[in-house]
Amino acid sequence: GGAEAWEREVREKQQLAAEEKLRDDAKKREQAERKEAERKAVIRADEEERMKGFVQENGPMLFEKLALAQSENEHLKSEREQMAREKEEMAMRLQQFEAAAQA
Repeated sequence: GGAEAWEREVREKQQLAAEEKLRDDAKKREQAERKEAERKAVIRADEEERMKGFVQENGPMLFEKLALAQSENEHLKSEREQMAREKEEMAMRLQQFEAAAQA
């Protein structure tokens, strides 16, 4: 019957429209993803430039601070070692003293 043919035509048109929409959605998603990737690349490049600028401006000062921190660490380390040695010496003296007291 004519009604069946008409229904089939409507169904086919709906199917085509649905497929078209899926294609459109996929294309839009692809474009959005590409835009996002481009945006991230721009941000990354910008951050790298900023870092380069920062290092160029502050590099010498940063290196000085780093060198200073390292020498301070060395100093603290030697102070700690010194204290440890003194503590050992005191312990030895105490043992000698106790040994002498018991003798």
